[in-house]
Amino acid sequence: MTFPVRAGGVLLALAADALVADPARGHPVAGFGRAAGAFERRCYADRRRRGVTFMAVCAGVPIAVGLVGQRRLRGHDAAATVVFAAATWATLGGTSLRREGQKMTALLQAGDLQGARNRLSYLCARDATDLDAAN
Repeated sequence: MTFPVRAGGVLLALAADALVADPARGHPVAGFGRAAGAFERRCYADRRRRGVTFMAVCAGVPIAVGLVGQRRLRGHDAAATVVFAAATWATLGGTSLRREGQKMTALLQAGDLQGARNRLSYLCARDATDLDAAN
């Protein structure tokens, strides 16, 4: 993939993130998370071989899809730029993260520590039960 394809893809992805942010439903990263969770429930076990298999599939499938797509789009710079932009947009989330941070800030400024703790689940899977306003 050439530098112009990557640079154009990043610029398009940043513009898409700023303009449309993340969809409330059907986000590709959330879909990947659901698929990985289903695969984990079905196949994972606390054994090295099973863990390595789980990791290899969860990391290997997106890498393989990216490599195949890159190979097929070689020489088609406009299409490659759009595909690169879509993949980059799906992993950015800057606008959504900023909005959630602003909501948490407003809750903390209003003295609603429990509300801010609850909002944290929109950003990460951390247990916020014992967090105080400073953390």
